[in-house]
Amino acid sequence: MQKLTLTPQSVAEALRGQPALQRREAMIQLVMLTCAIFCIFVTVGIVFILLEVGIQFFTDEYFANSGLLEQAARELAIQQGVPARELADITRLAVDERAVTFTRIAERIPNTTPEALQEYYENLKQTTSGGQKLWLAFTNSLRRFFLDNRWTPLFASKRFGIWPLVNGTVLVSAVAMMVAVPFGLLTAIYLSLYAGRQFSTLMRPIVEILAGIPTVVYGYFALLYISPIVQRIYPDAPIFNVLSAGLMMGVMIIPTVSSISIDAINAVPRSLLDGAYALGATKMEVILRVVFPAAISGIIASIILGISRAVGETMIVTVAAGQQPVAYGDSFWSALQAAINPLQSMATMTAFIAQVALGDAPAGSIEYKTLYAVGLSLFLMTLAMNLLSQYISKRFREVYE
Repeated sequence: MQKLTLTPQSVAEALRGQPALQRREAMIQLVMLTCAIFCIFVTVGIVFILLEVGIQFFTDEYFANSGLLEQAARELAIQQGVPARELADITRLAVDERAVTFTRIAERIPNTTPEALQEYYENLKQTTSGGQKLWLAFTNSLRRFFLDNRWTPLFASKRFGIWPLVNGTVLVSAVAMMVAVPFGLLTAIYLSLYAGRQFSTLMRPIVEILAGIPTVVYGYFALLYISPIVQRIYPDAPIFNVLSAGLMMGVMIIPTVSSISIDAINAVPRSLLDGAYALGATKMEVILRVVFPAAISGIIASIILGISRAVGETMIVTVAAGQQPVAYGDSFWSALQAAINPLQSMATMTAFIAQVALGDAPAGSIEYKTLYAVGLSLFLMTLAMNLLSQYISKRFREVYE
């Protein structure tokens, strides 16, 4: 009687000979390929829409007209002998085509009436080609988007400086990470290196429950419970403030930091820890000199992903941080104080997107397009942080055999 020997190769050959199994595997592969194509299609579609409407914002006729008005005001001012130091103040008034704008500019230029300024502006519009207007709109929009320090696109006098929204987003994220990083890392260290296996297995899902709580619940908890405590400590703080939103957001991000850090710490070979203990190292020395250097890539990646989570959060900042963009002072120190003060109401990028998405801005208007411009900026920020996280993970990854 011939002896039957089972090897992985013989089993694989036997399975390949079954047509039904082959059809089943082909069907599974087709389903997985369809899911992958769907995810890629949705991602590319979202990015394409952001780019399309974002480019429409930066080439909108509004910026071309304001640029032409600025050029008209500058040329008339030079003709009337206005000193060069006053030209910047005059051209800064050329923000729109309202009658009051022409009046304000004409008042600053000698021997010039609003009617004469408007006539000069209309002649300039007619003599400027379409390509020149497009380039003027693009350069003017970039200048006003990145160099202005006011954000009032929904007001009559529109300002499009993105930095107040970026300031609010970064400040809230900084407060959140001051909570999430120490609590998340300490939780990860305890559950990985100090707690028993049964206790760690029980507590890790409980900690991760925080990630399943709806963010709107965090927002109202910050508004109704954290803000009153902040106001008791700082009586001048408003009910909507960055500190309350940041503290609550930090609690929400703790599972992101702790979960990834736990996996990174558990990936450190046990032999490294045993070798350190054999040399007489204490547990704290093992953590600081062995575990942390070996798991640093995963820990840094968890922190960067936590920052990305904070930057993209919407409901907490919409409910608890307010929707008033920060107003900078005229001097450097007053502007710096306003930029880093968490005891004030600030609008973030996501809060503004939620505000415009409510439907107050007509579709196709310059106010509506700011939604996509801010969304595109937010997408680029989070993309840069995710790429940085991947780079750090590859750059500092330790490979053990």
